[in-house]
Amino acid sequence: MRFLKHVFAAQGDKARVSRRDFLGGAAGAAGASVLAQMIPGRAHASPPCPPHPSGGGPFTDDPVTLEWIFSRWDDLGVWGDTVGTLAEINEAKRKDALKLGQRGDSKVYSLGEPMHPRMPAFPADPPRRADYWIAAYGPTGDNQFIFQDDRFEAFTFQIATQVDDFNHPSFGGWFYGGHHFDQITPRSDIVDPLDRWDLARADSAAQNYGPDSILGGTKSLGLQNIGPIITRGLLLDVLGYKIAAGHTSAIAPNGKSLAPGYRITIADLQATMAWEDLDCIEPGDVVIIRTGWSHYWSDEALWPTYMGAAPGPWLAECHWLAQFRPAIVASDTYAMECFPGPRPTTLAEGHQVLMVANGIRIGEGFNSAALAADRVYEFMFFDTPYNLQGATCAGNAPAAIGGRKKKK
Repeated sequence: MRFLKHVFAAQGDKARVSRRDFLGGAAGAAGASVLAQMIPGRAHASPPCPPHPSGGGPFTDDPVTLEWIFSRWDDLGVWGDTVGTLAEINEAKRKDALKLGQRGDSKVYSLGEPMHPRMPAFPADPPRRADYWIAAYGPTGDNQFIFQDDRFEAFTFQIATQVDDFNHPSFGGWFYGGHHFDQITPRSDIVDPLDRWDLARADSAAQNYGPDSILGGTKSLGLQNIGPIITRGLLLDVLGYKIAAGHTSAIAPNGKSLAPGYRITIADLQATMAWEDLDCIEPGDVVIIRTGWSHYWSDEALWPTYMGAAPGPWLAECHWLAQFRPAIVASDTYAMECFPGPRPTTLAEGHQVLMVANGIRIGEGFNSAALAADRVYEFMFFDTPYNLQGATCAGNAPAAIGGRKKKK
């Protein structure tokens, strides 16, 4: 995937005068910190719940443009921000989520797929892998103490269950909040991934952690900005709804998932919520879309299907979801959005709508099968990502606690 070396085209001349404070350097570490402190207190007008089960609305599949993204940042007032819609999770919302965790016959659900070497991953060069091994030491002392720990030969958090952070997707090198590749990435003068890999190994071997080192994450975006999350979670079991409604054209022949490449529409999302007796998506929620794709993770023979054409929402649906300001939009596929998308000349535009333009993080590989089996559609969601400075995603397993809602 050496084509990525051309992704970061120079776009700096498109910055407008109204953003001079940020692009001129005033929003450095101090400026970004001040802005991040202001954001949690700002008010967002929450749109009314959409009627069920109608779809449509003023949401289109128009191509994403950098000018539109800049305009969106202007509207939201988020130039320099690193927090995104996690700011919508306040103390009251956390307390309400804790109550959901005590509802009914409450259970704990892991949302993480099992990880091991050779598991499927989106192709890249160098490859995305989870190749780890055990280092053993000892025996030592009269008590014959032996201990073991882990070493990682090749590893990335961008594999299996994950929450992408804002330094992962961009438009031409512009990341959420106006942070640019050239300004936030160590050794941005080296773009080719294999060249960067070689330099990282050399710096690690030489223990070079100085200012000219490639080691370390991005400077102003990254995993440290997520922190522990406790909030309301919603499961939109689109597969379950489609099966119950008898919409066979949307379902794979084996009945275990939505059909490969199926586009989940706004009407699908609204009808699923009505079927589940969910009233509304609220700011700060974690929305998990179930397609049944985890079925293909569980069997190595099915991995080609898992990494094939994945079902999910696309642009209009991402715009529709973004209006509610959720903290995270996740699914059980490797891409969250319908992938590859209907437009053959573009890549991952749904990521750009949600993450780059709106500051809404994306979750991938969320295994929600057990939640769906118990018909738990509203729950307490929690996650404690690694505090890894500048990392591009949280590769740990989030969880849900809750029980089935009583019928009205």
